[in-house]
Amino acid sequence: MILLFYLSGEFKIFSPAHFLPILFLVLLGIVCTLAAGHLSQKGKTILGTAYASIALLGVILRIEHMVGRGLFDYTTELPMHLCRLLAIAAPIVMYTRNRKALGIMYFMIYAGTLNANITPDVDGAFPSSNYFTYWMIHSSLLVIPYYAIKVYGLKITFQDLKNAFWTANAYLVLITSFNWITGSNYFYTIRKPVSASILDFFGPWPMYVGVTYIIGLILIVLLYLPWYFNKSTGNQLA
Repeated sequence: MILLFYLSGEFKIFSPAHFLPILFLVLLGIVCTLAAGHLSQKGKTILGTAYASIALLGVILRIEHMVGRGLFDYTTELPMHLCRLLAIAAPIVMYTRNRKALGIMYFMIYAGTLNANITPDVDGAFPSSNYFTYWMIHSSLLVIPYYAIKVYGLKITFQDLKNAFWTANAYLVLITSFNWITGSNYFYTIRKPVSASILDFFGPWPMYVGVTYIIGLILIVLLYLPWYFNKSTGNQLA
């Protein structure tokens, strides 16, 4: 059974192994969101933090697995990809109900992490450890903004859009500089991922970086539009 757990094969996009973990974790998140409606404010915070900890646990298990097998490489395994940084921050943000951070995460998760679920860069097929940790990180994150909106009463404002824009730009500059210095490729700013992804449609480097940047801007605007046209206002957490 131990050997079976560590077996690694080729992951096939749009297969049951692709959709089932997303479905499971999103449905689990929806159940938690519905259950939170029957809890006290403290209970809502604890439940939201517990669910967000799935993503953090995925990061920890990924590092433990790579270190344990002697495969840890600082150019690929540091938690510096955007989704892994979000996964580390998620339990803290959910516990503290940090208004500014939740607004930023709304845009970054639905403009960025969502794509990591649609065109995943999974370096291992079921039932490998990397397979499980990938989905723990990326699919559970999808529920975080939804939970904050439905349970905490988060309402997205134009200020959230601006905060997300400047945060994303700062991250892009810093991570690209780190990649050039160390030879790493976090956030894929130097080269495309090995597996098939949406970046394959955007031309060679550096064209795909520019195209991705423009698409990112369009996405965050689209993500804001429902809130712009929504007549209800305010941004206080419950």
